[in-house]
Amino acid sequence: MKWNLFSRILFAFGICLLLQNCSRKSEESSESHHFSEPYKPSEPDQSTIPEPEQNMPNSAPSAPEQNYSDNTETGTVQIFDIRFVVEVTQYKAALWLKNGEGLMRVRYYKEGVGPVMVQQKMRVENTDRGIRLTGYSPVNPETGETANYIPDNFYISRNENGEWSVTNIDDQGVTAEAFISVIEGIDEQNRFLSNFNWEIN
Repeated sequence: MKWNLFSRILFAFGICLLLQNCSRKSEESSESHHFSEPYKPSEPDQSTIPEPEQNMPNSAPSAPEQNYSDNTETGTVQIFDIRFVVEVTQYKAALWLKNGEGLMRVRYYKEGVGPVMVQQKMRVENTDRGIRLTGYSPVNPETGETANYIPDNFYISRNENGEWSVTNIDDQGVTAEAFISVIEGIDEQNRFLSNFNWEIN
């Protein structure tokens, strides 16, 4: 019971950080993010997306696309454990976020192939369905080549009782309930990220 309460507190803390990032980005932009078809977001203009920050997790091996620039912009690094199930396939993901931008690696079993891992870029957006974690540009994290994977979009909202819910609606409209938990502490974060061939500098 105590552990369940502690997990809820951590989750609420992580959501609050997401809300702060989302509000900050909304104030900085004069454009509002509203989508009539929430599961078909257009890919953002690559010229407006900042390069990954210095604290971006390192890959082993590193993906050729990644550029860990010496950017000193301040912000809190957030690491999330995300899980969801589509039909009979379980998906486990590690999400790295800073200032509303980040990366997510997803592990799952693909029939006829075996265990697969995909990396996609992520950004936090405020929509008419609540906070959305929008995925785009999926690649093979080892080669940097485009991956045959439908990007994920996680919608986070809270009902009148204050309870949080997370739903994944991918770009083809496939819907799945998702579960997100916050990973705290650099040691725990690196231990968790090691399952995805990542580590924090």
